[in-house]
Order: sequence, then structure tokens, then C-alpha cells
Amino acid sequence: GLALYALAPALLETPIDGSNDTSAGVVLLIALLVAQRSPIAGGFLLAFAAAFKPYAAAWVPPLMAYGGIVWPLVAFVAGSIVAWGPALVWWRPGPILDSFRQADAVHATPYYSLGWVTGGANVMPEWAWQALRLVIGAGIAIVGFFAVKSARSFVVTGAIIYVATLYTGWWSTF
Repeated sequence: GLALYALAPALLETPIDGSNDTSAGVVLLIALLVAQRSPIAGGFLLAFAAAFKPYAAAWVPPLMAYGGIVWPLVAFVAGSIVAWGPALVWWRPGPILDSFRQADAVHATPYYSLGWVTGGANVMPEWAWQALRLVIGAGIAIVGFFAVKSARSFVVTGAIIYVATLYTGWWSTF
């Protein structure tokens, strides 16, 4: 995976045009590779990936199933404190949470999602689509927690949680 990034400089240059998911992909890839050898270090690095793009948190429940419940979670919380600590001290939680709300409010109509395919607000309100996204993701995380038996299944389960929460809500990305 990292070799692909090294051999494809275009992927590393796309953040220049605002496509920051590729940067998050590198951070997530590093965290997942490290987590397979050391779930604690991987949990710490996964926190940085989730601070960069919150969707990376989809891999936390499977990591806890793979590496143990307590220490990967402690490492993730510690990494989150390191990653978010300066911003929380400087700006406090209110403006940060408001920024998340404003970013979500930009999407007045559903697109590239289950909400988009099924008729959006004609079926149910936006808040219900967003709640559905979380309920489905949590359900997969719970079922997946008991299915994770290896490093491979931890990575695949996280990917399934990610895809489910990405596409079952009000809006998504392409």
C-alpha cells in the first residue's frame, strides 16, 4: 500500500486541489499496517487518522476485537488527546463542534447515498438518515467485533463499517 503511494506522486499531489482524502488514506494506511504488528501503537496512530478524517474511527471497534479491548482503546484516547489537545485548549470544544455541524449542514440535499437513491426527505428527514447511518455502523461494529479473528479480518471489518456509514446516510462522497 505505501509503495503505491510512493510510486504514484499524483496521489500525494492531489491535496493541493483540496482532495485531502488521499492524505488521510496515507495516515490510515500507516496506522492499519502498524496496528497489525502492535495494536497499541496502531490505536495511537489511528487516533491521528481519525483526527484528520473522523471516518477513520470506523476501525477502532475491530482493532479492539483484534488487539484487546483496553489497551488499543487507551492508546486511541491518548492519541486523540495529543491530536486534538492543542485545538481544544486554544479554541475550546464549542467552535470545533460548531465547525462539524456547519460542515454537515452544507449538504442541503442528499447525494451519492442511500438517502439519495431512495428519495431523501420524501422518505424520512435528514436527521433520521444520519441516525440510520450511525445505527447501521454500530450494528456492524457489534457483529463484527465477534467475527474479528485476525489482522486481515480487523482491517476488512473496519472497511465494512466505513462503507456502511459512508453510504447509508444523507450524503456521501464519490
